[in-house]
Amino acid sequence: IKAGARLVAAPGVEIRFSPNAALVVAGGSFMAYGRKDLPVRLLPSAFQAQPGAWRGLILDHAPHTVLNHIAIEKAQNGITIMNSSPEIFGATIQSCSQAGLFLRENAKPNITCSELISNQGQGAMVIEGAGIAPMVHNNAFIGNTPFQIQSYTPLEVDVTNNFWGRSVPDATMFLGRIVWDPFLTAPSETCSQR
Repeated sequence: IKAGARLVAAPGVEIRFSPNAALVVAGGSFMAYGRKDLPVRLLPSAFQAQPGAWRGLILDHAPHTVLNHIAIEKAQNGITIMNSSPEIFGATIQSCSQAGLFLRENAKPNITCSELISNQGQGAMVIEGAGIAPMVHNNAFIGNTPFQIQSYTPLEVDVTNNFWGRSVPDATMFLGRIVWDPFLTAPSETCSQR
């Protein structure tokens, strides 16, 4: 999706991707307006695909991106964000082979009420590059391996007030300068009502 172009996905829309394909937003806009009961789904084309079957959603210079109730499954990286500030609410990103979220240069997402589940390779979220300022609160990180979050930036990354898959998380779930305490002892009740 190039500059000047816009893709709007309505509740219940399902977009399937062939192997090694990706949805790349490079200068344009992507608006996914799913609902809790009818998410917008981004999936591999094969119904029995393994994690990593497609490349994922790539946001690069994507100034107008809104992802409400979007489900991303079995990508290499669920969402790669660079030079963009997407609003992500109620997303489910699961079973990705490398990372659920990959934050690179100038990534400034606002992520709330989302779930990152069973992402492998590097875990739920990988942070690397300059100018990164994520707002990540009231989310649930469950069963991601080997880490919930890895950060390769010299700055502290504030990811407080998230649920880390168990009532009392520990520092071995994180790599890098991650501020994760205070934390939620269960998924956010406020989010489950929306």
